Amino acid sequence: MTITKIKLRNFKCFQDQTFDFDSKIVFIEGQNGSGKTSILEALYFACYLKSFRLCSSRDLVHFEENHFFIGIDFASQQSDFTNQIAVGFKDGKKVVRLNQQEIRSYKEIVELYSIISVVEDDLLLVKGYPDVRRLFLDQALFFDSYDFVNKLKQYKQVLDNRNAVLKSSSMPNLDILKVWTRQLWELSIVIQKNRMTYLNLLEQKVNEYLKKYFNETFFINFEYKSKIKIGSDFDTFWDLYLKSKYQEETRFSRSVIGAHLDDFIIHYHGNAARFFASRGQQKLILFLIKISQGLILADKGKQNIAFLLDDFLTDLDQIVLSKCFFMITELDFQFFLTCPIKSFSDFQDIFQKDYQFTPQIIKI
Repeated sequence: MTITKIKLRNFKCFQDQTFDFDSKIVFIEGQNGSGKTSILEALYFACYLKSFRLCSSRDLVHFEENHFFIGIDFASQQSDFTNQIAVGFKDGKKVVRLNQQEIRSYKEIVELYSIISVVEDDLLLVKGYPDVRRLFLDQALFFDSYDFVNKLKQYKQVLDNRNAVLKSSSMPNLDILKVWTRQLWELSIVIQKNRMTYLNLLEQKVNEYLKKYFNETFFINFEYKSKIKIGSDFDTFWDLYLKSKYQEETRFSRSVIGAHLDDFIIHYHGNAARFFASRGQQKLILFLIKISQGLILADKGKQNIAFLLDDFLTDLDQIVLSKCFFMITELDFQFFLTCPIKSFSDFQDIFQKDYQFTPQIIKI
């Protein structure tokens, strides 16, 4: 199933515009401020009901209007049936319909199709702070298992209760603290195991495609860093906690242990990519991570996956860029790409000559 059409009404710079898509690779070409990124933003919003930028839904409404509408059509390769998603926003409320039936959760949408974005801010996955990498892992695992989301919710409740105990007194009741610490420890173990399993899969995919398309002899490694070590029993952990962390927590009145503080390090050429990889290398690592995320979803039966690459082509040399293009022609995903370069037409000959593939180019 592929996205064949998007209709935008009062969405950002578009008052009433329809775009038809007839290829699995779509280049969106235009001057800065023409609305290239807004098309990608609309595709993303229709899946997750939020923007990939840090803005509210009201910020997406066209100037001097109070509502917007996004309509997306999907065509199935197996039949003539077309799925339709319609998203409306007015007076601070969202209304979402799938095939004219109102739905209550974006879970129903992601079961139909998934969007994976590759935008400038995503580089924070490589060079940013731990909270960005934790969020990436937890969102990736959401697609894999809705049960994991429930575990995260349970963890948040336990963490809040435990912090409340720590804030209640400079000398909190140890029996009560121990009860909440045990629950935090147990849930942290579950969350960590899920994250580490996913990271292992991701590392295998990244290196498989790094070798296949880029002929590299080195590996990219992910090293999970946890505050609670898997394998220790709780009583042993509790004794260690009292000796090494209890005073710190009572001083700061918050939890300094748990899965909410974990991180993972991306190693490139044996060094931390955050510090030692160039900007172009960081973009390649990000690209491979995101592609691998889609491949893992596909291995688990997810069929309708679209990638949004916004201004991704900058900072990549011609050789790496050509290999990235070759990869996306072979992958069974749909791609939407924007870039501030003068014209995508320059690449059309490359696709036709080297890859025997003609992408669609939309000029705005």
